[in-house]
Amino acid sequence: MFKLARSTIKIVLNLAALIVLLSTLQGCVSTDDQTQVSSKNNNGLGAWVSVSQQQNQQALDEEKLWQSAYKRKQQLADLYQQILTATPDNKVVEDIRYRLAELYTYQVEQVQGDELVASDLEDNSVADSAQKSNEMLRSNIERFKELLASYPNNSNNPKIYYQLAKSYSLLGETLLSLQSLEKLAELYPTSPYLEEVYFRIGDIYFSHNNYPRARDALTKALAVGQGKYQNNALYMLAWSQFKLSDYQNASQHFIKLIVQSGEVAKLKQGGASSMITDAQRALILLLSQQETGQQEATPQQTENPLVALIDHAQQQGLDTTELEPILYQKLAQFWLAKDLKNEALATYLTYIERKPENFAAAEFLLAVIGLYPENSTKAFAYKVQFVEDYFVGTNAWNKFTDQQQQQILANLSQFSLLKARQLYATAQDTYYELEKDEVVAYRAAAIWFEKYLLSQQKLAQLNLTTDVQDKLIQQLMLAAQARYIASDYVASIEHYQKLVQLQPDNADSLYSLIIVYQQALKHLNQAQPQQKFTELQLSNYWRDFISLYPADRRALYMARQLADYAYAQQDLVSLISQQQFIIQHLDAKTKDKQQASLLVANLQYQLKQYVESEQSYQQALLYIDKNNQKDLFKQTQNLVAASAYFYAQALLELEPEQAAKQFLKVADLAFSNEYTQNALTQAADILMEQVDKSQGVAVLKRIRKQYPNSDYAKAVPAKLAKVYTDQQQWSLAAKQLELIAKNTNIKQPEGYELARQAQYTAAEYYAKDNDMEAARLALRTYAHNYPKPFDMAQEVRLKMAEFYTQPRDLNKKYFWYRKIVQFHKKEARLHSGEVLQRSEYLASFAAFELAKAHHQTFARVKLVVPLQQSMAKKQQAMKDAIYYYQQVMDLALIDFVPQANFHLAELYRTLAREIMQSERPAELDELALEEYELILEEVAYPFEEKAIELHQVNLARTWTNQYDEWIAQSLDKLAALVPAQYKRSLIEVDIYEELN
Repeated sequence: MFKLARSTIKIVLNLAALIVLLSTLQGCVSTDDQTQVSSKNNNGLGAWVSVSQQQNQQALDEEKLWQSAYKRKQQLADLYQQILTATPDNKVVEDIRYRLAELYTYQVEQVQGDELVASDLEDNSVADSAQKSNEMLRSNIERFKELLASYPNNSNNPKIYYQLAKSYSLLGETLLSLQSLEKLAELYPTSPYLEEVYFRIGDIYFSHNNYPRARDALTKALAVGQGKYQNNALYMLAWSQFKLSDYQNASQHFIKLIVQSGEVAKLKQGGASSMITDAQRALILLLSQQETGQQEATPQQTENPLVALIDHAQQQGLDTTELEPILYQKLAQFWLAKDLKNEALATYLTYIERKPENFAAAEFLLAVIGLYPENSTKAFAYKVQFVEDYFVGTNAWNKFTDQQQQQILANLSQFSLLKARQLYATAQDTYYELEKDEVVAYRAAAIWFEKYLLSQQKLAQLNLTTDVQDKLIQQLMLAAQARYIASDYVASIEHYQKLVQLQPDNADSLYSLIIVYQQALKHLNQAQPQQKFTELQLSNYWRDFISLYPADRRALYMARQLADYAYAQQDLVSLISQQQFIIQHLDAKTKDKQQASLLVANLQYQLKQYVESEQSYQQALLYIDKNNQKDLFKQTQNLVAASAYFYAQALLELEPEQAAKQFLKVADLAFSNEYTQNALTQAADILMEQVDKSQGVAVLKRIRKQYPNSDYAKAVPAKLAKVYTDQQQWSLAAKQLELIAKNTNIKQPEGYELARQAQYTAAEYYAKDNDMEAARLALRTYAHNYPKPFDMAQEVRLKMAEFYTQPRDLNKKYFWYRKIVQFHKKEARLHSGEVLQRSEYLASFAAFELAKAHHQTFARVKLVVPLQQSMAKKQQAMKDAIYYYQQVMDLALIDFVPQANFHLAELYRTLAREIMQSERPAELDELALEEYELILEEVAYPFEEKAIELHQVNLARTWTNQYDEWIAQSLDKLAALVPAQYKRSLIEVDIYEELN
């Protein structure tokens, strides 16, 4: 029954508590919802509320929430009180009392919070809050004590003891708080509060100057766990030991605290917490006291406290790598603040000795340097040490970060230069009996100069260069000189090469480089074959010097050296270049200048650089005395012409027009030379290929005039003839052709044919140009000079005959007709079977024309008294006519024979008739006249008979199927002469029948 009632009460209690909690939470939710709604409503006009109004609203909202939570706790406490009076169950009562104790503790904390807020706001209610808090604390203390007395075995008692100690502490009753804490530690050695408990105990003892007890309690606090009080416990323990003069342990705990705190980096930067900063200061103070205490001990008994401390910490597994340089730095600063420079130096040097390759050691060495006067021996020695220990490439340097390297580069540069200058000055001021000693001295100086230069180079790469360019150049020059004196030619050359780059306008640097390189070339190629010093490179340096500093007096020396090298290498182009430079810089009209000019010209000529060689030979002429050096002067003139000529030759293939101009230039040189004729001929050949050949024609005429006996001059007419022919200037072309014919050796078959064709074509061209007289003369020359080929010669004779159309020129015409007949007869005798039909025709035609001419002469001669005289003339004319008619008859061409036959018959008939009709002598009487007439008849009769006979011969040709007008006329004549026998109608019928 009791158990059931107790269970029922417990259920009711739990339900009631749940209802209260839910209602309270509902109120919170409602408040939150209202707040959210209010926030949402702020999207409208509320959005214009000022910032200060929003902040005030936020403060009010927070206040409401706090009040809500506090009110809820208060309601729970009231509910528990109601239940406590209502339940008879002791266990429930016990639980409620402990729960109430917790709620009241919460209320106290809230009141104390109000007190703090009021204090911050300087509220007048601070005193009221404090009084209320104290009252609540004392009430709670009583409750805690009652609980502990009533329920000594309750599992919540450790917490009650903890709260009891805390309440006493808050009331300032530290001894009562201490008792509660010690009771808690005694009764509950496994309590989760134990670490804090021991810490609080130690803190109370420390505040009461009970350092041994504090030390013990704090030691226990450190031993029971690794909670949030570890660092605080370490801190208090170290101070406790410090107060107990246990400096060693105090130092060890301070350093452990600093390492474990994770604030070493912040400590270095000055951003560590106050506890860690204080621990560091205390540790430095401890170390200083320990070092001061050891000053009275013997050196064998002393050990640097900081060294020992660090070693011990490392043995305990602490990583002091980052902290160690900080402690050394702080300790040194401590000594310096006390004006104890030696102690500070010792501190710095101790670390440097221990950790020489750490960057802090480099920083400390700089600090050491800074503690000495700038120019002191000690400072100088440490500067040298700094460079030796931390220069680029050392182990220490390689371990540094990029940032750390950058930090010390300027120092390395500065210190290196100091040492370098000191060594160089010493080397200069010292007399060395042995050369090797001097070499060593200057080499050492060079090494330090090179350190300086390397550091400056790295600074330049980082845009951190500290020295001006002139200063760098000065030191680089000293390094180069030192290396040179030390016979370190390779390094010296490298330095001078850099100097040349840095001083593009400084001839001395390049000159020095050349001097050093020459020495290297002499000494190192044999001693150190791996070093490839070449004359080629040296020649390049000579060339650079000449190019960059042509006005420098040393450039002439370089040019001569380079010329010798070029000659040795058969580098003619370079040799020319140097000789030209020498010419420019030698005094005017010296022997050397003459020789140099000729050498350049000859080399250019050899290289077929004809334009250049022409100019050079022209220049050389200026330095030759033409009165005393006539042969040389003449020879050089010829070489001028040769250069110009061969340059023209070089242009022939690709630039013929330019070549022609160049050839003419050769021909126009003021002095005559052996190339003039060839130049003209080649220019002519080129120009004659051009569309406009006028210039070419002029050159051809010039050739013919200047060199009339040359082979080319002989060919000029042919070239001109072609040009004039192409231009249809027929008469001009004909004249050239006549020259060809005239100047050609016709004794040779080829020459004969060439001359013959040229002569004939000339006649044709004259004819084309209507210059018939010139054509006649040309053909006449042809006819007289070129009997072969025969047929062509006959045609030409015919043409010649045709030229004479005027009566006064008939004899000339007949002359050529006679030539045709004569040459035909001659040819026929020599080549009877080979005479061409055309020649027979021409001969027949010519003979017939001659016969006709004589026939006409015959007709013109009148028979008068005295008959013998006129008859003689007429007979001669008849004889000549008969001769040529007979020639026609002998040639037997059907085109001419009937006609000639007819005319021949008529010649006889006419003579017979004219004899009968001739004049009678006046003195004859009738008888004599009759007798005279009979004589005439006797004379005329044979001629008439001969005429009949010839007409009959002509008529007889009808029997050989020949019949033309001349045969018909012969028939008519026969019909008239012998009518009875040759009646025309009958004869024609017979002829017709015969022909058919």
